[in-house]
Amino acid sequence: MSKDLLLEIGTEELPHLALQEGREQLEARARELFADNKLNFQSIQVYGTPRRLVLVVRELEEKQEDQLIKIKGPSKKIFYDQKGEPTRAALGFLNSHKASLQEVKIELTEKGEYVFIERTKEGQPTEKLLPQLLRSIILSFSFTKSMRWGDSNLRFARPIRWLLCLFGDCHINVEVENLISGSITYGHRFLGQNPIQVEKVEDYFRLLRENYVIVDQEERKKIILDQLQKASQIHKLHPLLDRELVEEVVDLVENSQVVVAEFSPRFLALPREVLETSMKSHQRYFPVESLQGELLPTFIFVHNGSPQAETEVRKGNERVLSARLTDAMFFWEEDLKKQFAQLTPQLSGVIFQEKLGSMLDKVKRLQKLVPFLVQKTGLAVDLAVVERAAYLCKTDLVTNMVVEFPDLQGVMGREYAQRQGEEPSVCQAIFEHYLPRSLEDPLPGSPEGSVLAVADKMDTLVGLFGIGLLPSGSQDPYALRRKARGIIQITLDQEMDWSLAELTSFIQHLYEEQGAELKDQDTLKQEVIDFLLQRFRYLLSDQGYQNELIDSVIEVTRDRIVVIKKKVEALAPIIGLPEMDDLATAYGRCNNLSRGWETEEVDPELLQEEQEKVMYERLVAAERKTKENARRYDYAAMIKNLAALRTVVDSFFDRVLVMVEEDRIRANRLSLLRRYVLLFNQLANLSLLSGLLVRESQQSQEGL
Repeated sequence: MSKDLLLEIGTEELPHLALQEGREQLEARARELFADNKLNFQSIQVYGTPRRLVLVVRELEEKQEDQLIKIKGPSKKIFYDQKGEPTRAALGFLNSHKASLQEVKIELTEKGEYVFIERTKEGQPTEKLLPQLLRSIILSFSFTKSMRWGDSNLRFARPIRWLLCLFGDCHINVEVENLISGSITYGHRFLGQNPIQVEKVEDYFRLLRENYVIVDQEERKKIILDQLQKASQIHKLHPLLDRELVEEVVDLVENSQVVVAEFSPRFLALPREVLETSMKSHQRYFPVESLQGELLPTFIFVHNGSPQAETEVRKGNERVLSARLTDAMFFWEEDLKKQFAQLTPQLSGVIFQEKLGSMLDKVKRLQKLVPFLVQKTGLAVDLAVVERAAYLCKTDLVTNMVVEFPDLQGVMGREYAQRQGEEPSVCQAIFEHYLPRSLEDPLPGSPEGSVLAVADKMDTLVGLFGIGLLPSGSQDPYALRRKARGIIQITLDQEMDWSLAELTSFIQHLYEEQGAELKDQDTLKQEVIDFLLQRFRYLLSDQGYQNELIDSVIEVTRDRIVVIKKKVEALAPIIGLPEMDDLATAYGRCNNLSRGWETEEVDPELLQEEQEKVMYERLVAAERKTKENARRYDYAAMIKNLAALRTVVDSFFDRVLVMVEEDRIRANRLSLLRRYVLLFNQLANLSLLSGLLVRESQQSQEGL
């Protein structure tokens, strides 16, 4: 038999982030506890509104599963004597557990053969287990921001005001601190007839709906989107429905009402991003475009009240937005009175990081770093443009607008620079150097913006790693993982072939030139490279490349992102094909015999057999071709060149004895093989592909 379980945690208004975290943790913890306690169920559903977190467990069994328990006894040697009869120790064990000799089972363990008997532990009633399990769930929450209230030691995102817990039609008594669960819930704070008595789980959703609360966030989302679509059709406009904003708005209301409102057209003189930020980030409003794509002096908001209050609520929100846009207009006009480029020295008063200096220090580093990066990558950029952009890229941090609206840094730099006559390419690079700011963001579109973006992010990465501020676990306050991903994506997009080690060392030199104290160069370089390569592994794995393939390339090409990607792309299509078999076989035969041999110097005068002379000639030619292949990034040709060596390698091993008695001849032949291994290593460490190649071979045979 089974029944539905309901747990409602009633709170004061929860922020969107707390609701997200709460729903995730509630489901995860419930699944874990029910599994650990052998409580079977059909499904778990988790809901949340600003005033509640809700757990619904469908068809939860009324009784815990019976458990088979194994009781370990003495070892077999102690349990039986030499005649195979039970010893006194054996009889003592059996008597203590009221077991017979027929129940004994012998099992092999890590320490040898031991005696076991089995017992069935009858499951307890679910109703008896629930109070402690649900209490554990409530106490297990860990929010980014939590609080205590009153005399309670309980921590939660917001104060808990009531608990409702029902198992079918049975009330479950859950006690947490000074809170005791009941059978009462609360509807909408202003529209509901509160409190509400709930007798059965199946009545819960209906009763709350009747009291103006839609518990299911997905249902609320659908209602809001339908209302937005209806408003769009009636007013012939197009709301800008940012996905994250929609999700947040859904979590701000229990009963949604969509309202169309207006602001003064004079504010359209502000940059579009200022208007959108004021509406979206600060007020959670939806900006509106005409059907032709022009921003209108109109906005849409969702309120949590009654349709009868629409006029009053609209006017209130219009007043709030007008006040914010009036401030923005003042900041905009005041900032334009100043020469933008002359503000840059004021960055000396803006701290980048306490141990790493000011933002002006960062700008000075970028002015040296940008030409260095351009020189090393050979990227076709206008150096004067990117150097000017480097000087101006942080200047908007001291403008009134960005001080008030920090999300607009980069955007306002572009806008102010444009209006004061800077070249369009400089303005664009100022904006693009912050990209990508999120997973959804585009990459910089210009080479100048790309160079400046990589330089800025690498400067931050090296500096923070240099003073020990590395990400740990889920904690990444400086968004270094996102910056690393951006560095890799931009580098690949623009095919900027630069050395991780060289750039890291140069940036460290720039910091130390300014007096910053960073950790020792080798340690810092290793940590930065490992961190970037770890993010690169994730990115390549997400694109479908096998981990063994990725590792085989990174093992021999740790320093250059573009080269790693090109090698992986060239090798991936031939996994399981004869060409890969040729590569792996030739490499394997050379590597197996020369493993541990450290020198690759071959003396042509010591080559005696005809086949080893041919082997050496082919090696020299292949080295020359491979070097040219690498210079042109033509790794498909490199693969073809190296795979063709299999025949000469096979012939060498068929006709030449390597481990001869004469030391010089043996050493020369081992050096020849070692040099072949190093040649193959210019592509990848093929020994790391053995497991992948075996799997591919097995799958091919199964396919036949």
